[in-house]
Amino acid sequence: MEKEGYFLLIPFFLNAVTAIFLFLRGKRAYQRINKAFAMWVICVCFWDLQFITETVNGSDDLLKFLFRFSFLGEWIAPSVFLYFVYCFTHEKLNKRKYFLLILPPIVFVTLIVADMSGFKVIISTLRYSAYGCGGRSVVFVIHTFLAWLVYFVIYSLWGAGLLIAHLWRTTIAIRMRSMRNLILQSNFLLAVAGVLIFILGLTFDIVAPIFGVRIFQFSSITTLIMIALMGWLLYRVERE
Repeated sequence: MEKEGYFLLIPFFLNAVTAIFLFLRGKRAYQRINKAFAMWVICVCFWDLQFITETVNGSDDLLKFLFRFSFLGEWIAPSVFLYFVYCFTHEKLNKRKYFLLILPPIVFVTLIVADMSGFKVIISTLRYSAYGCGGRSVVFVIHTFLAWLVYFVIYSLWGAGLLIAHLWRTTIAIRMRSMRNLILQSNFLLAVAGVLIFILGLTFDIVAPIFGVRIFQFSSITTLIMIALMGWLLYRVERE
């Protein structure tokens, strides 16, 4: 493993510990929110795993297995993120929304399984990464990657839009004094900012390699910001 991989282990383990902590704790009223957020953090761990895999020295077969394993979590992350937002904002989930949440993960997990079975539908080949002579990164089948990228952008914007709309509604409610908000507005604002910063960092990490740019992952830093701020918010919500 290249030295960058050891640095990437830090956010991986911190995210894993945070996910386990939130999954196992929480008052009954907030268990659904905590578990939804923990599921999303676990998906982020799979993202970290892909970045770590790019620093590993190993055979092509081993690296392809590790990459495919990481895809099982990261390629369903947009739907899990959107599910968490629905739980957090208490938006109602009807059958149509459930269908839209479940369909993309089913499609992409099926493609990953097909790729594991020998069909080149996700991984085209491997190439040497920028981390050293042994590390390698994935060259995706372009149409599959573009389909996933569209899914990632749409669902991320969808979730971010719901968060911002919820923030706007609660801000108006506080100004009008027509209802009480159980969440401190400053904490909520910081948490939403953390989520948006993470999405921007992750988007850069996804798009940059397309243009031949590869530097240390921004999302490994922005994920820590997001986890800290959102975890703090969930902790404060329960104590209110």
